[in-house]
Amino acid sequence: MDVALTLLVFLGLGALIDSWLGIFPVFTIALVLFAAVGTFIRMKFVYDATMERHEAALLAGRQASVATERVEDAA
Repeated sequence: MDVALTLLVFLGLGALIDSWLGIFPVFTIALVLFAAVGTFIRMKFVYDATMERHEAALLAGRQASVATERVEDAA
C-alpha cells in the first residue's frame, strides 16, 4: 500500500506539473521513475537492516547455546 500510494502521489504531481507547463509526459514519467527507484532503495535498506538484526539474534542464540553446552560438559 505504501509503495502504491507513493507512486500515485508522484504520478499526480507529475501530471499536474506537465499540464501546467504543457509538456505532458515528461514530468509524469520522470517523477514516477524517481519514486519507483527511491521506493526500491528504501525497501532494500529496510530489508538489509532487518536481516542484520535477525542474523545477530541468531548468532547470539548460537553463542548462548554453545556456552551452555560448555558449562554442562564441565559439570
